[in-house]
Amino acid sequence: MQYQPHHDPATFENASGRGGSAIPTKSTVILIRWPVVLISSSLILLRTGALSMGIILDAFVAFYLLSNAGLYFVGEEAFRKVKFNVSLVGLDTLVLTASLMISGQVEASF
Repeated sequence: MQYQPHHDPATFENASGRGGSAIPTKSTVILIRWPVVLISSSLILLRTGALSMGIILDAFVAFYLLSNAGLYFVGEEAFRKVKFNVSLVGLDTLVLTASLMISGQVEASF
């Protein structure tokens, strides 16, 4: 009995043998991003105080939800680029921080 690496499900080489990852990066990033989007959106929508720009925040929540849904139409190659991933992480960090500030769940010294 010989070891045949092309039959081993634990190897992460794609069929072309270039040594790249066969793990679907696009679906992984989108699935990991959904809880962040939903938590941020719920913090904004369920804020404790009434703000004068409530309709703008509600529109922003809808846009933020649609932005994650729109990632399904972006090609797999984009998710393998560092610049694209850094921009997604930066956007999510800013939105999560802003949603904590808007909801009143964090002090001003945050």
